[in-house]
Amino acid sequence: MARLNHLAIVVEDIQAALAFWHDALGLPLGSTERNEREEVDIAFLPLDVGQIELLAPINDSSGVGRYLASHGGGMHHVGLEVEDIAATMQRLTARATAQNIASYTPGAHSGSWSSYMKRLTRYN
Repeated sequence: MARLNHLAIVVEDIQAALAFWHDALGLPLGSTERNEREEVDIAFLPLDVGQIELLAPINDSSGVGRYLASHGGGMHHVGLEVEDIAATMQRLTARATAQNIASYTPGAHSGSWSSYMKRLTRYN
């Protein structure tokens, strides 16, 4: 069964965002890290189930930097955890549920794998 892993929210500045998410809302701060491969700073705020990940681009040319420039801050993606990522990707590809399904790559956490689907075309 799939479960929520994280909600990723794009922000301009991690420290400014933490003033709201951590200081004002009182969510615990698990850790922060710089992900050089994705060119983002990330703050991890654990919840009872999953976590919130605040993503701030470290330059304007990164994927998240381009997203921020064209869409502004806010919800970026939902991360779901599945038992078998290869089988799940195969099912999605066979049903043509999403376009541009990326091959899976190492995730932000040790031992995890990620794949991104863009432009969901239908939900059945």
